[in-house]
Parts: sequence; C-alpha cells; structure tokens
Amino acid sequence: MGEVSLICEPVGESRMSLIELCFDSVKRGKLFRNLPMLFLLLSFSIAIIGHWRVWVDIVGNEGSNSPYSSTGMVSGFDFSLSNSDGITAVPGGSGSNTIIVNILSGTPQTVTLSASIGTTGMAFAVIVSFNPGLGNPKFTSTCMITASSSVLPGSYPVTVIGTGGGLTRTTSFTLTITSEDVKGRTRIALDASPKPGYANKPVTISGVLYGSWRSIKDGVVVSKPVGITVNWDFSATVVTGPDGQFSVTTNCPSTGGTHSITATFYEDQELTGSSATVNYEVIAKIPTTITIGYVGNREFGGYLKRADTGAYLGYKPVKLTVTYLYGTTWRTDTFDLQTRLDGYWSLEFLFYWNSATIAFAGDETYASSSASITR
Repeated sequence: MGEVSLICEPVGESRMSLIELCFDSVKRGKLFRNLPMLFLLLSFSIAIIGHWRVWVDIVGNEGSNSPYSSTGMVSGFDFSLSNSDGITAVPGGSGSNTIIVNILSGTPQTVTLSASIGTTGMAFAVIVSFNPGLGNPKFTSTCMITASSSVLPGSYPVTVIGTGGGLTRTTSFTLTITSEDVKGRTRIALDASPKPGYANKPVTISGVLYGSWRSIKDGVVVSKPVGITVNWDFSATVVTGPDGQFSVTTNCPSTGGTHSITATFYEDQELTGSSATVNYEVIAKIPTTITIGYVGNREFGGYLKRADTGAYLGYKPVKLTVTYLYGTTWRTDTFDLQTRLDGYWSLEFLFYWNSATIAFAGDETYASSSASITR
C-alpha cells in the first residue's frame, strides 16, 4: 500500500505534528491524482492555524526505480527583534532605547510591539510606550519607559514582544531604577565658525550638552547654563534650548593667532559637571589676490578677489602704475581706480607701454596684494 507522510511544524516552535494519509491504491497514478486534493486540504488547515513549515514524504511506491522519493518545503514570513541597550531612569524620570525589527524571510507583515515587565507590581509603577507602535519590517521603534515617583530602585527585566503574521518574537533588556542621590553624567560637543576666523569679524561659538537620564530629552540636557570663555577677554553664560544646543556670537580679536575656546557646565544637584575646549585660528587680515592683463591692445583690466574663498571684492580702491612712451620720452604715472561690484577694474590706455603694476593697499579687513605685467 502506498503511504504519504506530511510533517507540519509551526515556524519558530519545536513541537511537531505528524499527519499520515494512506491510499487504497498502490499505483502511482492514483496516488498523485489525489495529491492536489491533499494540498488543498492542507493549505486550508494552515491558513486557519498560522504559518507552518511542511515536509511531504512519499514512501512505499511500487517498483525499485521510482522518481517520487520525497521532498519540498513551504516557508513563510518570519522576523526577529533586538534592542540597542538597557534603560536607566530615576523615580519620576524616564529613559529610552531603540527596538530593531528585522525581516528574516517571506513577505513583510505588520508587527505590533508590546512589553512585559517580569516583576510583580512593576507593571503599575512604570509606563512603557513605543514610537511607532507597529510597522512592517525592517523598522526601528523608540521604547520609552517612564517611572512613577514611588518606584523602588533596582534592576528589572523587560521583555518586548512583537506579534505579526501569526508569529511572536521577543527581545529582553534590563530597566535600572537608580536612587535619587545618583547624578547623571554630562558631555559637551563644542564648535566655532567660520573657520578660520578673521580679525574683528564675527565668530559664533556653539555646542550641544548631552546627558544621562536627568534633565534630558532624547539624550540632551535642556534648560541648563553653560559658561563660555575665550582667551581674548570674552566670556558669557548661555542656556541650553529644547534640543540641548547653545550658542553665542562675538567678534574675533584684532590680532591673529590660535586661540582657545572653552565651554563649561558646572555640577548641580542633578548632573555632574563637564567641559570642552577647542582651538580656533584667527587671521589678522583676509588675504587677497589681484590680476592684470592688457585686453584688445587698448585696455588694462583684472579682478580683485579673496584668496581663501575666491569671492570678488567690489568698490575697493586700487592703483595702476604704468611706464610708457610719451612722445619720445619714457615716463611713469600712477592712476587711482576702483573695482566694480564684481571686483573688476579697468583703464583704457592707448600709449605704447613697457610695464604696468596694479596694487591693492589693503584695509582693516583685507591684506594687500599686487600684480605686474611687462612687454
């Protein structure tokens, strides 16, 4: 007698059920004409129960060279959960981490997140929320835990549960509730711009104050004072905003050099102190370049620009000195000119000349520069 064995195993579980179906006929033709009905019934059952892995074994076929030996596997949707780290909070405070939902196989299905805290009474002492609370893998969710003011310090196991496509997956981490007298840590990220700075020109000093669990929102410290000091006789106190950022604008010193800028957060009742220092270069005057050419055998012209950025410098005074033949005599004259808005200067010159030099004397912001041309 021919026999068909089907092994149906729920995905993600170790239990296995065995369905054995025997057919009255030993002939292969009748056996395999009944297989479509077999799979129809099987698929109907699977649709009700959930997602299963299915093995089909066909044994007892007549003849020694039967090609119908065994095999096939139908696999469906599967996913996994993981987390970024544990969460630390104080009574009346909150903390967060990241839950990662990855797809392992199949077509993505909606996965809904929930949580369980494995200590009696803790479920009433904390509030667990997810943002977002559901989605199609792959996605991440912020797990926020808010503790009540009456919760006792200690370590508590938290299990995040993901359900979707008939499957359940979990990931676990530790919630640590610290005592009120433990202070959070802080760290400052500091910067200054533009780079480099220029003498007597504005500079913006900015940064972010990061912290652990107290006076924080999404990992940054809000509404706390930060002291700014620089070694060109400037100091200020600023307050961090809702994003933990702080900034202040002042002028660079009149002399060039490398200067230090320091931001300091002083320890208070909630947080430990921290500081950060950066070196900031100040250039006494912005370097410039100027060009000269003789265009169309009738006009001197060129451009005055910043050497660092290439920006054109408009309405700046320049001097053109030309040695030329006047009648039968060589003479040298200087002409006072001004650059246009686009930094271009020019002078129509029809005499036969030997050499010419254009010069920018500089000012309180820009350094001098010059260029020459000869025949």
